Amino acid sequence: MRSIITIILFVLMLVLGTSFTMLNNNPVTVEYYFGKIENVSLPLVLFIVLLIGVFLGIIGSLGLLYSMKKKNIRLVRDKKRAEEELKNLRTMPYRDE
Repeated sequence: MRSIITIILFVLMLVLGTSFTMLNNNPVTVEYYFGKIENVSLPLVLFIVLLIGVFLGIIGSLGLLYSMKKKNIRLVRDKKRAEEELKNLRTMPYRDE
């Protein structure tokens, strides 16, 4: 059921993107700090900006991902130590004083 919803949403996004492209296929001029590019289609400019945003988002999250991975490794190591200590405590003879 979940895959069907995913496929329907993908097709809907594809149809909306295609209709947006057909309705707004006018050439635009992109001016930036070091120059300008003339006669580029608006959907192409928006797609490139979207890709740049995705790329910057991935780069921005790499630091967080790295720190979480490091913390996960430390927690797994601590868990193994605690389990080993618990195992040792369970095998120790009980002394009644």
